[in-house]
Amino acid sequence: MGRVLEEKPEDAEARYLRGLARSRLGDLKQAISDLTWAIVYDPFLAEAYFERGHAYRGLSRFNKADADLEKAFQLDPCVDRQK
Repeated sequence: MGRVLEEKPEDAEARYLRGLARSRLGDLKQAISDLTWAIVYDPFLAEAYFERGHAYRGLSRFNKADADLEKAFQLDPCVDRQK
């Protein structure tokens, strides 16, 4: 994935996947950074809002978390609400 981001730093999917991996590893601040980049490059990527919302929740930033989760659900009502 690193090579993809070196060659195409605007690749929203690669940023999303790296953010997802960082979130799963507990590196929430870096996950938020990657997920924010993914959203900048693709503002319709519901999964990025969803994962960023959960990362914000993990940092007890509940207002930002709620806003991102709501945006994810607006973009894609099928986003997993049980996570």
